[in-house]
This record gives sequence, structure tokens and C-alpha cells, in this order.
Amino acid sequence: MTAILIDASSYIHRAFHAQPPMTKADGTPTGCIHGFCRMLWVLKKSHVNATHFATIFDKGRSTHRMALYPDYKGQRPPLHPDLKTQLDGVRAAARAFDFPIVEQDGVEADDLIASYADAFAGNGDDVIMVSSDKDLYQLIRSGVSMWDPIKSQAIDRAEVIAKFGVPPERMIDAQALIGDATDNVPGVPKVGMKTAAELITKFGGLDDVLANVHRVQKPSIRSSLFKNAGLALLSRDLVTLHRDVPLPVPMKCVESRDIDPVRLHAFAIEMEFDSFAADVAAFYRLEI
Repeated sequence: MTAILIDASSYIHRAFHAQPPMTKADGTPTGCIHGFCRMLWVLKKSHVNATHFATIFDKGRSTHRMALYPDYKGQRPPLHPDLKTQLDGVRAAARAFDFPIVEQDGVEADDLIASYADAFAGNGDDVIMVSSDKDLYQLIRSGVSMWDPIKSQAIDRAEVIAKFGVPPERMIDAQALIGDATDNVPGVPKVGMKTAAELITKFGGLDDVLANVHRVQKPSIRSSLFKNAGLALLSRDLVTLHRDVPLPVPMKCVESRDIDPVRLHAFAIEMEFDSFAADVAAFYRLEI
């Protein structure tokens, strides 16, 4: 079996920022909803043999990461008003495709994706995570891959190594050293991607790197690692995905379902997506 785990946030970000502005006749913004529909449409048609689909949403910030580091994601600006008004419509779009919606208060989507990926992989199923989020790279292994919908590119072990200089199983260590400005994860000052890869390749995981700081040749890097070991360990806790979150929707309840073309077409008409409605009608030969 093959499970498709959709990182809704990645789709939403792409749909909102890459699509031209759209509104209904009454002025209601709909561009993000339209882009989301288009991406789900392409995904469904390109993975007709998938046995499971789940659209996984963030529902508030992570409670456990905020407890560890109150500034986690603290630098992010509020949602754009036009985006905020479309989030209910995005969920309605997922329902129109009959894609189960998975979300849980106080749990980040990445942790849910990690938990579902482990659950399906543990059954011997293939897993495809649909996202452009590098935080998910740590999950990639035999049977678990990623599809970047922005670049239309598969992300596997070789791609992670080519991009970061370390394999997926060392991505947690690399991110702990590098930090992440997007999520306000501090990392170690002066340690970038190239330096992190060199340290990990030479010494091993983060604990090994910190145990061998005295062997680091470059004085500025050696000094920064000495002074900021605590930040590195904190950062590791922040970037490590939790793989044991109780699944809010049972695995059997995210089985792939055939699209109800009449329902999807009605949603497209309601949203005034004339071109998309025409595509749905033509594909399913609806008599309109």
C-alpha cells in the first residue's frame, strides 16, 4: 500500500504566494483556495494507485516546543488577513475532494506527519510526504520519501546528501548546529550548512561533535561551539520530530476514496472557479 501524507501548510503557502489574487463577485478572496484545489487535483490524478490520503494541518503552535523555548517561531508575523479568511475554505476544498483532514490542538503538522509515516512504514507500506519543508528530511528512509510540489521533485536520500552534505539520519544533528531562522531555532552562531556537514562527517552526531570541540581546527568555530553547546542541544530538541503522537484519525479512516465529481464540481461552482469547474466536468464527463 502507499500512503500520501500532504503537508497542508506547504500547499497553503504555495497557493497563497504563487497564485494571482482572485476574488468572488462579492470581493471575498479565493486565490489560495483555488491554488489549493489545483494542487490537490494534480496530486490525485498523478497518484491514482495510492491507497491512503491524509491532508495534515497545523492547529496552533506546538505546546511542547513553546515550553522548551518560548521564542520558538516567535518572530513570525501574523497571518495575512486575506490568507486567514481563506483557511476555512481550504479545509472545505479538502473535504470536497474527500481527503480526510487531520489536525490536533497543540500538535504541529510535522509531528503528525512523522507519526503517520512511522505507523504506515511500520506496516510495511510505502509513504510519500508531500511537502517542501526540510524539517521532514529527517524522516526519509527506505520506503519513506518526499515529493516537493513546488519544484515538482522527488526528495530521497541521495537528494538530501546532495543538498545538505549529510544523510537524512543526520539531519537532526545538522539542523541543531545550523539552526533555522524560519522557526527561530537558534543553532550555533558561525556554523553554517557547509561547516555543519564537515563537523558531522568528521566526528559523527551532535554529541560526538561537542565531545571533540577541542579538535576543531578553526578557532572561531571551536570557540562558538564551546560557548553555545547548550543552544545546540536545545536546538536538537526543537527540530526533532515526535513520532509517537496518538493518531487523531485512525489509519483505516484515511483510506483513499474516489472523488465524487458532482460534489467537487458543485464546490468549484460555489467558489466561482469556472475554469476548474469546467476541467472537473470534462474529466468526469458530467452533463451540466
